[in-house]
Amino acid sequence: MRSRRAPRTTKAARLALAVAAIVYLAVGAWLVFGPPPGETSRAVGDGVQLAEDRLIQDGSRVDVAVDRLDSRVTSEEVNNLLLFLPVPILASLASPRWWWLSVPLGVAASIGIEAVQRRYLDQRSPTWNDVRWNSAGLLVGAALVVAAMLALSVVRQLRRPVT
Repeated sequence: MRSRRAPRTTKAARLALAVAAIVYLAVGAWLVFGPPPGETSRAVGDGVQLAEDRLIQDGSRVDVAVDRLDSRVTSEEVNNLLLFLPVPILASLASPRWWWLSVPLGVAASIGIEAVQRRYLDQRSPTWNDVRWNSAGLLVGAALVVAAMLALSVVRQLRRPVT
C-alpha cells in the first residue's frame, strides 16, 4: 500500500512560496490597515449617498433604508473577497495536510482585523459585512483547492498502470 505523503518540494519552490506569502501579507496589511479608500463605493451611486448625508444632517435615521436599496455587490465587497481568496491556496501549497485550517483561522483573523480597526483606526469603518465577504473569499479559495485536489486525484488514477 502506498503512503499518502506529500511530494517533496525543492528549495526554489519553497523560496517562491515564501516570497509570494510575504508579498501577499505586505499588500494585505497595507490594504487593511492603511488609509481608507478616497470615496465610498456604493453601487447605487452618489445620489443615494447624497440623500443619506442630507437625511443624517436632519437627524433622521436612514441606515436601514439605504442598506436595502444597495442590493448589488460593491467593489469594496469584491476586494474583501479577493483579499482572502489566496489564503487557502497558499496554505495548501505550504502544508497540503493542514491547509483546511486556513479557513477557521482566516475567519478569526478577519474578526481580529475588524476589532483592531474599530479600536485603533478611527479613519476606518469596520463592519460585519467585511467579515462576511472575507469569509466568502476563504470559502471560494477552499473550493478551488478542493477542486484542484480532486482533479489531481483523477489524473493520478488515470495514469496508474492497469494490472
